[in-house]
Amino acid sequence: MIVVLSGGLIAIQAFVPNAQAVMAQLVKLNSTTMPLRYLWVFAAYIALRKHQKSFETTYQMTKYQGLAYTAGIWCFLVTTACCIFGIYSPDPFTLMLNILTPIILIALGLILPGIDKYHETKAN
Repeated sequence: MIVVLSGGLIAIQAFVPNAQAVMAQLVKLNSTTMPLRYLWVFAAYIALRKHQKSFETTYQMTKYQGLAYTAGIWCFLVTTACCIFGIYSPDPFTLMLNILTPIILIALGLILPGIDKYHETKAN
């Protein structure tokens, strides 16, 4: 994975005129993709509140279900809107990079546990 990521960075720098442009694109990409992970956190919070009776908790943000759902859904929607607006770029290459990277990262998140499980069953 490190070889692929490092090789990809080196290859991108070969096509982009200067390293500063590459770093600017990576910073923009990071500011777009990193908040996307919080969508999973908010979705998990909403799901846990929905099944609250199945879990014993010592701490809750609020004891009112309506307020908890409202806060979770509001955070999810605001984060989604900000990420979608952050993905847009007038430069077609940056736009493509901002769209494809989250898709690739989600795909890796789905594929890698399966590969690990396959190696565990093969080792046993």
